[in-house]
Amino acid sequence: MLLAAGLAVLGPSGLPAGLRGEVAAVGRIGSFGQVRTEGIPVGGLGPGGFADAYDLRPLWNRGDLGQGQTIVFFEVDGYSPADLAAYDARFGLPAAPAPLPHIGPLNLKPAGESDMDIQAAHAIAPQARLVYVNLTSFGRKNASAPAMFRQAFATVARDYPGAIWSVSLGQCEDIFSPADLAAVDGAVAAAERAGTTAFAASGDEGGLECLGVHQQEARIPAQGISFPGDLPAMTSVGGTTLALTPAGQYLGETAWTEPLLSQGSTGGPSAVFPAPPWQQAPGVASQYADGTGCGQPAGAYCREVPDVAADAAPQTGAAIRIHGRWLSSGGTSLATPVWAAITALIDQYLTAHGGRPAGFVNPLLYRLARGSPPYRPFHEVTAGTNDFYPAGPGYNMVTGLGTPDAWNLARDLALLTGRAR
Repeated sequence: MLLAAGLAVLGPSGLPAGLRGEVAAVGRIGSFGQVRTEGIPVGGLGPGGFADAYDLRPLWNRGDLGQGQTIVFFEVDGYSPADLAAYDARFGLPAAPAPLPHIGPLNLKPAGESDMDIQAAHAIAPQARLVYVNLTSFGRKNASAPAMFRQAFATVARDYPGAIWSVSLGQCEDIFSPADLAAVDGAVAAAERAGTTAFAASGDEGGLECLGVHQQEARIPAQGISFPGDLPAMTSVGGTTLALTPAGQYLGETAWTEPLLSQGSTGGPSAVFPAPPWQQAPGVASQYADGTGCGQPAGAYCREVPDVAADAAPQTGAAIRIHGRWLSSGGTSLATPVWAAITALIDQYLTAHGGRPAGFVNPLLYRLARGSPPYRPFHEVTAGTNDFYPAGPGYNMVTGLGTPDAWNLARDLALLTGRAR
C-alpha cells in the first residue's frame, strides 16, 4: 500500500490565560485541527506567508503567477472541489476549474492529502494549470508501487509533456528490487528529457521509513529512505520548521523533527543507487555516509536524500481547507508542492527571457550550491537533526541544500543556463 509521505495535521489547541506568557500553544497528538504559534497566522500560512518566507513577491510583481505552466499531482486519495473553491475565495485566488483536469476516475474519498497538495500549490502559482492523477487507476489489480508509478509517469509524460510533478507518496525503498526501481527512474528521466521537473517527498519518519516493514520482517532494517524520492532522477524534498516575525518577516528555519511523535524530515543514503555525478562534487556530499550500503567501493558515495527542503512542521505549516474545516497542516507532503509551485514561477521567468523551463533541476541546483552565484539561491538550514543525521552548513541529509529563495534562484538559473535576466 502506498502511503502519503506526510499529511501531518495538528489538533485543536487551547491555552489558559495564565500560561500564555510561558507556553506558546498546546496541541493534541493525532488527527485534524488548528494550532496557534507565535509569528505564524492562525490556521497556518496562506499565499502571503509563503511569499514572505520564500521571496515570491518579486516574481509575482512581474506578473509571474504560473501562466503557461502545468503542475501534476500524483495521488491515492480524492480531493474536494468545494474545499478548493472555499480556499480560493478566502485568499482571493482565481477560481480553479471544477473538477480539475484529471487522469483516472475521480472516485477516491478525500482524506486531506490531495487537498493540501493542490491548495498549497494554487496559493503560490495561482495561474498554473493543476492536474489531478489517480495513481490507483494504473497497473493491474494488486500491482506493485513501481509498476503503478512507471505506468502513471509514462502516461503523464505523454499527455502533459514538460509538466512539473508533485509526488507526496512513498514506501520503504528496501522492499523493491533494484531492477524495478531503476525502471521507474528511467521513466522519470525520459519525462525530464522533454522538460519535466519531478519532485517527491523524502518522507516524514525522520529516517525510519522502513520501520513498519521491519516490524513485520526483521531482515529489513528500520532505518531507510522512501521510494520514489530515492530515485536519482527525482528531486527529493525534505522538511523544515519555519520561523517568521509577528509581521511575517523571514527569521530562519531549522530541521523539522518531532521525535516524540516519530515524525521528522527523512534523509539518508540509498541502499540501491550510487551517487550521481552532480552529488559527488566537494561541498555537496555528506560527510556522514559512504558507498558501502549501495554496493560501492570504499570512498565512494550512495545517492543521498533529500536534495532540498521547505516548510513541513504542522505548527508552522499551511492553512488548508479539509472536510469544510480550516486546519494547519504540514509534512514533506507540503514541502513538495511548495517546490513544484515555485518551479512553475521560475519556469515562467525563464521562458519570459527566451529560455526553456528548468527541466531536470538537480544538476543545476547542486552546481549553484558548489559555486558562487551572484544571488543567494538557498536558505541553508544549519540547526536540528532527524533521527540519524544533523543539519549543518552545505549539503546535509536532513534538509539537503536548503530551502528556496525563489527570486534569487530564478535569476541564478537564468545566468547559469545563459538566459539573460
